[in-house]
Amino acid sequence: MVVLIAVIVILVIIMLSIYVYKESIGYSIVKYQIYDERFTEDNTVIVFLSDLHNKQHGKGNSQVYADIDEISPDYVFIGGDMITSCLEKFSDFMGTLDFVRKLSDKYRVYYGMGNHEERLRRRPEKYPEGTFDKLTNTLSDIGTPILVNECVHLKENIDLYGLDLDHRYYRKFITRRIKGDYLNNILGKPDENKYNILLAHNPEHFESYANWGADLVMSGHVHGGIIRIPYLGGVISPAMKLFPKYDGGLFSEYGAKMVLSRGLGSHTIPIRINNKAELVVVELIKK
Repeated sequence: MVVLIAVIVILVIIMLSIYVYKESIGYSIVKYQIYDERFTEDNTVIVFLSDLHNKQHGKGNSQVYADIDEISPDYVFIGGDMITSCLEKFSDFMGTLDFVRKLSDKYRVYYGMGNHEERLRRRPEKYPEGTFDKLTNTLSDIGTPILVNECVHLKENIDLYGLDLDHRYYRKFITRRIKGDYLNNILGKPDENKYNILLAHNPEHFESYANWGADLVMSGHVHGGIIRIPYLGGVISPAMKLFPKYDGGLFSEYGAKMVLSRGLGSHTIPIRINNKAELVVVELIKK
């Protein structure tokens, strides 16, 4: 009987290990449709990439590129953390930038700041000299500059903003609310007659983004909560908060919508359970 129990336990461990391994590699393609009467064209297709963290799905991310090619989007938006800047995990990111370069050769690509890009700029003494400049200069050279509190006009009635959120709004354990005119001061006031899309890496401040005037927020950062439990959602956020309100999916609150990607990679905790990585497709459809 003891031997039988031991065999069963070993088999269960093996099966669970296989399941966790399969969940932690590859990704799913997730699609959302957004309707609004302000869109002047029948539809606009956006591929949204976030939190790659230097991971490669196929050599040089050939699988991601092939899937994007099949989708043939009008735009590719990047929501930040394509690289990893944790000191113990820091590695050369030129492979990731080569992937972005390949995308930029064919598509209109816009890159938003994540906390890992922000850390390179804020703590330059911790990395090889000129690391942040190497990142920004390379992106600029390939025609994909990082949107640092900037607005670009995509189409007649669609504006895209890239938010560079201050480090204090990424604090662990606590949520420091965005107050006053902070977003107006750094982004300017959006045109209420246009459909305003905001690339904002941290979804925790969705209410503030909506109050500022975002119609659609596109975020990442949370990695789906690492482990997802049915009915409870993701277990933990990068801010070390249990069961974060925003973990992944499409949210409609405060008069706005938010598409929250579970990301394409991982870093500190390199596993996913019931939480497949995502390549996100957003279709803007004229109402």
